[in-house]
Amino acid sequence: MTRLLTLAIVCAVGWTAGPSPAFAQNTSRVETVKSEDGMGIRFTYYPAMKEKGTPQDAPVAILLHGAGGSRIVWDKGSAPTGGKSFPETLQDAGFAVLTVDLRKHGESVPTGGDAKIFPTDYQAMALGDLVAIKAFLKDEHQKKALNMGKIGIVAADMSCPVAAAFAEYDWKATPYDDAPVLANRTPRGQDVRALVFLSPDSTAGRLKTTASVNFLRAKEFNIAFFGIAGATDAQDKGQTKKLYELFKSGSKGEEGAAADRFFISEPKLKDRGTDLLRKAPAAVETPMFNFLVKYVKEVVLPWQDRRSKLER
Repeated sequence: MTRLLTLAIVCAVGWTAGPSPAFAQNTSRVETVKSEDGMGIRFTYYPAMKEKGTPQDAPVAILLHGAGGSRIVWDKGSAPTGGKSFPETLQDAGFAVLTVDLRKHGESVPTGGDAKIFPTDYQAMALGDLVAIKAFLKDEHQKKALNMGKIGIVAADMSCPVAAAFAEYDWKATPYDDAPVLANRTPRGQDVRALVFLSPDSTAGRLKTTASVNFLRAKEFNIAFFGIAGATDAQDKGQTKKLYELFKSGSKGEEGAAADRFFISEPKLKDRGTDLLRKAPAAVETPMFNFLVKYVKEVVLPWQDRRSKLER
């Protein structure tokens, strides 16, 4: 809990469950992208608002549902009585936000097709669905509607290994071979700056969360991590704390703020995944919001053209 309190103190901006300001008008639209195998992936897009800052500097938050869920849990289910949903609150803070229906969930179900989930589907979620979402972000980035170099992902239970696998894929992406010096080449990845895991599952199909985290914890990546799990969640079995400790182990030798980017919260709840929302805002939504502000929004990373220099 100490790590949670530290996070709450260092962040000046906070999420509250109070009524919505009448003057803040949120906008969103439903979009569809095609995964590599042709599966249609539906998501709600909350674009960065010009009145909240320069859009080309806007950070990105991708919010994922848990097992058997859908993006509605974020679009509607995260709103406290009389208040705004979590995506809208992030949008008010200057974020571009996407709530995603992963394949065979919500509206991302093939018409007349089989909605049964197979072990191979989880890898397709990570390396197909989220890669397609990233391509959409690149299009928006090139329009200077957001900064794709500053991405935070919030995942729940089964989508945690999916998010971790995607982040690993993203950080392994090699830059374009468009300059003699590596430092001057245009990046194709390495954009995921922070991960929030709600009651993370250890596996999903063939994906293993710890395997991806073993790669992502490298201190040169400077990825921030926030794990949240109910203190009486019988299914957690120490998994959240294990990931927290694993990330921390990668920062050995670091000092000060550089090493101070790993957090854990264990509210006195038995709920799991997105069921934690609206139950204990001071231990879930508030620090989660503050974490994304500090470790995604406040990252200093100017917008840059993400096309290969050979294509401009």
